[in-house]
Amino acid sequence: MKKLLISIAAIIGMAATVSAQTLIVVEEKPVLTNRRGVPILPQAGDISVGASMTPFFTYFGNMFTRNGDNEAPMFTGNGAGINMKFFTTDRQAIRAGVTVNMGSDYFYGYPGSNTAAGAKVTDQMIKDNLSIGINIGYEWRRGTGRLQGFYGAQLAATYSKSEVNYKYGNAFSASNPTPNTWNFDTNTAEAVAERPTRTIGAPTFSVGVFGFVGVEYFFAPKMSIGGELGLGVSYVNHGESEYRSQSFDTATNTVRDNVVKHHDPSVRTNGLNIRTATTGNIFLSFYF
Repeated sequence: MKKLLISIAAIIGMAATVSAQTLIVVEEKPVLTNRRGVPILPQAGDISVGASMTPFFTYFGNMFTRNGDNEAPMFTGNGAGINMKFFTTDRQAIRAGVTVNMGSDYFYGYPGSNTAAGAKVTDQMIKDNLSIGINIGYEWRRGTGRLQGFYGAQLAATYSKSEVNYKYGNAFSASNPTPNTWNFDTNTAEAVAERPTRTIGAPTFSVGVFGFVGVEYFFAPKMSIGGELGLGVSYVNHGESEYRSQSFDTATNTVRDNVVKHHDPSVRTNGLNIRTATTGNIFLSFYF
């Protein structure tokens, strides 16, 4: 009897010990690596830096056409420029991007001087352009191989404007109310009674919400090339353009500054648009 009681107590003790233990089984996700064991796909905590390749494809493509007006690569649109991502998980990321285009082009003309016979003066036209775009959003990813699909939504805003300024070598005066001036449209010198001093293009501002979808192929560990396309709703506002000119008032013997503001009637001042977003883009990305 004593042996039976001891055996029962031992069994109960073993059962209590087993019941007090919790068995946790963690299933590790397989990680895609190359032959050296280096992970290929982005992981939680990774940061990526990407740049739009579309302007470069356009530039090099035009080199092999008969189009002689091949401009240097320009980053435009909500999806172009520099983009960054922070992966909160292996399959989700916060993304943000910025695009800044600004520059000045200088043009010169050489009309004859009105004060020194046989001499020439220099007229100058300066074209300034500015465009800024920012976006921030969230993306989800699918796929376990090198080819990854992604989708998500982002908020984007853009602003752009242009301006042209003129400088002239021959001044207006009572003895010279129609100075020789270079016409930059025809590239000829003319005697004019009025000439532009500044033109300001209508500034444009837009803000919208866009959904996007794309694919990305990892050709090397943490390096990829991909493309995306978006569809969204945006609010667009178009401002007024401004034209400034100078002329000589013979009644008062003074230079008169003229200012004309204009809004293009064919363009709405503002409006809500549903459109294919300009996020159609090819990009190259690096992950760290």
